[in-house]
Amino acid sequence: MILIWLWSGLILLVGMLKLGWWQPIDQWGYRHLPDRRLSKFWRLVAVVGQPLVDVLIVILMAGWLYQQGQPLPTLWVLLVLGSADLVGLAIKHYFPRARPQKHLPYDDDASFPSGHVLGATLLTLLTWSVWPSWWTLGMAGVYWLLVTWSRLILRAHHLSDVIVTLWLAITWFTTWYWLW
Repeated sequence: MILIWLWSGLILLVGMLKLGWWQPIDQWGYRHLPDRRLSKFWRLVAVVGQPLVDVLIVILMAGWLYQQGQPLPTLWVLLVLGSADLVGLAIKHYFPRARPQKHLPYDDDASFPSGHVLGATLLTLLTWSVWPSWWTLGMAGVYWLLVTWSRLILRAHHLSDVIVTLWLAITWFTTWYWLW
């Protein structure tokens, strides 16, 4: 039942993006969230949190799981992130949404979904599912907060991109969790 709600919510949220119903929220976010495009710290966070780094970390996680004699969880973590990244790239291609005004020049592809937020959210959920402890959740949560916040204050994404990408990541993870 939860999967039906998650997928229905995702379809509704993406439809709202397509129809422009998020525009007031995006405008509010643009006016009220700090603009730190020149901050070296936030640029570094964006580099560390880029999707390629998430892929490398998940490959290391999968290698560790395999060394522990857990071939099915190894395959699971690779499939969750790998398939989500492919879906994210397909959505970017077929649902091109312009980035916010004055975004950084190297962020030149579509704004939705955020690859950084998708990867950071899934990496956080995968890390906690492999090593379930409050310490792990806390560390992964700080990573997630920094990466997600960097996308907003670097003007790389609209607030709605981040919210809907977060919903997409949670829906994707939950679907794989229940299927597995």
